[in-house]
Amino acid sequence: MDKDFLGTPIDTETLLRQEAFEIEGEVISHDVEGVALNRRLNGLNRSALCISGGGIRSATFALGVLQALATHPKRSANQAANPEDALLGRFRYLSTVSGGGYIGSWLSAWLSRESFREVQQQLTQRPEGPDVEPPPIRDLRRDSNYLTPQVGLTSVDTWTAAAIVVRNLVLIWLLVISALATALLLLKIVLVSISWVGATGPLSDSPAARWTLLGAGALLLLLGQRYTLTNYSLGNGEGGNQTRFVKFDLVLAALGGVFLTTWAILPIGWDARAPSIPLVLAIGVGVFFTSFVLSFRTHLHQPHNPWLRLARWMVAGLVWGAVVYAGLMLLVNTLYAPARLLALVVFGPPWLLMAQITAETIYVAATSSETRSDAQREWLARAAGLFVAAGIGATATVVLGLLGSRLMDALLEDTTYLYQSLTGGGLAATAGIALLGSGSSGEGAERGVVVSSLARVRKLLQIVGGQVFLALLLIVLSGVLDYLLLGGSLLDLLLANAIKAPVTISDANTELDTLLFGQQVDPPVSEGALLLHLLCGFVLSAALAYVVSRSVNINRFSLHDLYRNRLVRAYLGATHRNRKPNPFTGFDLEDNPLINTIWPQAAERDAPRVSRLFHVVNCTLNVVSTRNKAWQQRKAMSFVITPRHAGAADLNPRNTWRGHSGRYTGAYRPSALYGGKRGISLGTAMAVSGAAANPNMGYNSSPSITLLFALFNIRLGWWLGNPGLQGNHTWRLSGPRQAILPWLQEAFGLTTSDRAYINLSDGGHFENLGLYEMVRRRVRLIVLSDAGCDPDFTFADLGNAVRKIQIDLGVSITFPHLDQLQPRIRPGEKPSTAPYCTIGHIHYADADGGGEDGYILYIKPSYHGTEEAGIRAYANEDERFPHDPTADQWFDESQFESYRSLGFEIVDELLSGIPKTVQGGDLEAILSALSQQLKATDTVVPMRAASNGATAAE
Repeated sequence: MDKDFLGTPIDTETLLRQEAFEIEGEVISHDVEGVALNRRLNGLNRSALCISGGGIRSATFALGVLQALATHPKRSANQAANPEDALLGRFRYLSTVSGGGYIGSWLSAWLSRESFREVQQQLTQRPEGPDVEPPPIRDLRRDSNYLTPQVGLTSVDTWTAAAIVVRNLVLIWLLVISALATALLLLKIVLVSISWVGATGPLSDSPAARWTLLGAGALLLLLGQRYTLTNYSLGNGEGGNQTRFVKFDLVLAALGGVFLTTWAILPIGWDARAPSIPLVLAIGVGVFFTSFVLSFRTHLHQPHNPWLRLARWMVAGLVWGAVVYAGLMLLVNTLYAPARLLALVVFGPPWLLMAQITAETIYVAATSSETRSDAQREWLARAAGLFVAAGIGATATVVLGLLGSRLMDALLEDTTYLYQSLTGGGLAATAGIALLGSGSSGEGAERGVVVSSLARVRKLLQIVGGQVFLALLLIVLSGVLDYLLLGGSLLDLLLANAIKAPVTISDANTELDTLLFGQQVDPPVSEGALLLHLLCGFVLSAALAYVVSRSVNINRFSLHDLYRNRLVRAYLGATHRNRKPNPFTGFDLEDNPLINTIWPQAAERDAPRVSRLFHVVNCTLNVVSTRNKAWQQRKAMSFVITPRHAGAADLNPRNTWRGHSGRYTGAYRPSALYGGKRGISLGTAMAVSGAAANPNMGYNSSPSITLLFALFNIRLGWWLGNPGLQGNHTWRLSGPRQAILPWLQEAFGLTTSDRAYINLSDGGHFENLGLYEMVRRRVRLIVLSDAGCDPDFTFADLGNAVRKIQIDLGVSITFPHLDQLQPRIRPGEKPSTAPYCTIGHIHYADADGGGEDGYILYIKPSYHGTEEAGIRAYANEDERFPHDPTADQWFDESQFESYRSLGFEIVDELLSGIPKTVQGGDLEAILSALSQQLKATDTVVPMRAASNGATAAE
């Protein structure tokens, strides 16, 4: 039994061996590995058909390509090929991305339901008569508006889609708002506790309590400093990582700041009595001295004098005390009591963090002559950066949480300003989403390279839209919580109570008292009463957040189901002859086969071999928060779903070198068990591969986009268990058991590959052609249909694929005649004689030290003015044809037929120009003949695609 069924994932080399056996019946020993395995795979002379991303545009163009491949080699001018001779049946792999997956899944589902002979005949002719189109093609044409088949405002399909979007958005917002409310209430509880304990609570006059606060704060600070002293001078490969620093240094320092701020509330916040400077300096020196003593053993093994270092560290303690005292005197001498309280609560903990940074800066300067001081400075600089980020974030959060209701009061006093603020924030967020445009498509060519005024506005809205909306949401939510629980602004209540001003709580709050405590009580005015109300609200909010997080499925209540169900109905349902749709919804659950059923099972291997392509569905595993610095631009890795396995080659790092990820073993799980009780379905794989709009989108990801998309539930991606070792207990589940953590990871770009669950999205967010995984498999003969949106022929997607293949797989690819391909002609221009395709060369022999090089037949749609009349007419109407934007997923009849006809005409004419003696041969002979034809007409100097594609993409 394979390891993957026993709970351990199989590695990439095992996957490649198993695929060789599944497809070719070739048994490759486990002793054959590395480049020897690559050469063995190369020797199988396998072929692949790759269909690029590009939504329905790519799918419809590729339909014509499939029909032409099924037609050739023709028996005569008017007779298509015999099924056993058809070129379509000679491919071993079908590699699809995004929109290419629509038509690829349509073909795979069809071949799993009918024989190749039946499929080929219906692709090439009309068996039931010239006026009766085969149902699988007819239904595609009928459902070219697959998202809303009946378009228009009066269409039930339109309103159904709108209802789904609104329902899911409400549920996600219920999750988000309950979680944010819980966090805000916890913050308010901390703020009230600081004031209550420090100034007016029962312990405020207790010397023992005050010394306890001081001691607890000092203890937390010195424990954090002990971590710094223990780790910052360790050698390479030693010490804790960033996560441990946050847990054992930053968090402790922040909590220490809270305790010390509480200790300072009464003497400083209200009485303007700053502690003496000797006391503050003594605290600093004492904390720093004790932290050094606790870490003294570490310094004994360092190449420096530990006593001299102790003296310098104590000087840093004096600096810490001086900075803290300066801040206290600034409060005492410049602000009155209420303002002093507010400033102390808001800026107290961040000021202590700044004092820590200042002290460490002085220490760094004093130790700059020591051995390995460069490494120590870098460590302390990174620590300072995290301290600064935490201080700014904490200050902003406290301001919004404490002043939210006060800001709401100010806004409510001027309803016009309130309306402008709310609509302005909403419009900023909405405009940011609307103007993302091509940035979410997953196609490199659609990311835009022209810097214009509109582009700059779009960029600005993308940057600030999410933050503006989130800030407004926090302000409004904070104000609502204050009025619901306290009857007024928390800040006003705290200040008024402290200065004994006459303040009353609203009648609504009295009713809340009756509801919570069962009797009528006087309105509370003390911090203790406020704290009780906040605690009750916190418990209710936390309970609601927990229930919603466990009840709302992060996968089911995104846009994914709406998208997938309609794709399945249009593309997979088109091949389902015995379809029995629900009479009300029009959906049939049997339209969507499990992906492991689209390939012959073991019992079928002894039967006459069927012509069926092994389908590789290319997706993206988002690692926006990757620790691999080399992936900071791509922010993603390739993830494949096949009829046998699902996983990624870049999971499970094999080793590390100087902190950088080394080789990866890969991790794959059986598709029959992965992602659900019955395994993952073909429809889910197809929809995930086409999940173009998602908070995390590989190289298209940016902080504001992730936040905007998450807040507005623009999520087509899918969460699944990690196929790697981290997912040993989750890989068979259909998604996370709770929703809030995955949502937070999406919203703040924290997706990675080393947790129990992973986030998958459009394959084009990594590589949009499906070429990458075929080169990994050493496929020698590749036909590639690239119908991505690239009206200017920048070849961005091709350059991206070639670049990643060179970097990751060590295989170079050249396109000597790439410049022969030309964009469409414009109205009034002369017809073009440029080719629609070119030949690329895959240099396997250079990479593997032997074996045969491979060929790529690269097909790219264009309009030359020589096409048939139907195509010409449509091209004259639509100047963007054949590169309509991917956002256009609503094709009408003429648009659908024009793209299909163009795909068929390009490949049909291409293959018709090859001598019949060659057509009857294998794919290699055909590609070789095409290469010779291109050489005969070549007028440009050959260039390597690795540089040409990359330059064009940039």
